[in-house]
Amino acid sequence: MLVVDVVSWIVLGIVIGGIWEYLARDRHVTPSGTLIFGTIGALVGGLPLIGSAIPGKYNVGALITSFLGAVAFLFVYSLISHRKSQQKPPLDLPTSPR
Repeated sequence: MLVVDVVSWIVLGIVIGGIWEYLARDRHVTPSGTLIFGTIGALVGGLPLIGSAIPGKYNVGALITSFLGAVAFLFVYSLISHRKSQQKPPLDLPTSPR
């Protein structure tokens, strides 16, 4: 069932990333970034509970933690992308002639 678990985490991460991109509607958060970070977060969130899986049974707890991991990664991604966009240019740039 491990393969089914991992595939469901990937699908969940893609879905959560798509929903996040739709709800955020922000010019700093890219659609591809939300899908990638959602998938990575879901995988990272689900991995700690692989050992607690019962052979032959689907692990719902790992699915829940993969959801939380995807949301956490997307939140951090949105914070990082906003911080990058708000950086000011260096002060030593030459000024344009008047």
